[in-house]
Amino acid sequence: MGLGSDRLLIAPEFFKRGARKVTFNVPAGFADPHVIPAYDAREADPEVIAAIAAVRPVRPRCWCQ
Repeated sequence: MGLGSDRLLIAPEFFKRGARKVTFNVPAGFADPHVIPAYDAREADPEVIAAIAAVRPVRPRCWCQ
């Protein structure tokens, strides 16, 4: 079924298509702050990625203090 089709999706077909495209698999290193994701050389400059990874996270002060 293409984008221009007039046919409506019924619920089981809708969810079956969604299940083919969406997974709940968490990538390795997702929660590890020391992992620098690998990018294609055409996609990002390695120096920029390393600089971003070197920035320490900012912890905002509590508004209640």
